[in-house]
Amino acid sequence: MKLKQFRTDNNIAQGELAKMFGCGQSNISNIESGVRGITKAQVMLLVNKYGYEAVAPYLDDGDAIPANVVSQNKAPVANGDNNNINTIDGSLVQVINRQSGQIDRLINQHEELISMLRQAMNK
Repeated sequence: MKLKQFRTDNNIAQGELAKMFGCGQSNISNIESGVRGITKAQVMLLVNKYGYEAVAPYLDDGDAIPANVVSQNKAPVANGDNNNINTIDGSLVQVINRQSGQIDRLINQHEELISMLRQAMNK
């Protein structure tokens, strides 16, 4: 996904996406620079908040969106409220997103520990 282009075209700060994704701003920067890929759960959070029509032009061929979202041509949320994910799929996306954020934080901690160990070994 062309996340940076989507974000800048829609005047969204990296910090706002980081809060939505439950990760650090550096993770958003890493996604935008291609160091990390965007997860399906993160794409779905964007679709749920901004709608499929807004997100679709920025998707790459490999970005999988469930067929029911594409066929409805809108975000799969109850009562049309894109700020309140209260469907079963939405609840699952929220759980996955929290876990994804936790995994990202663990990876960052792991990378920091490796860096500290390398520095200690070089002294």
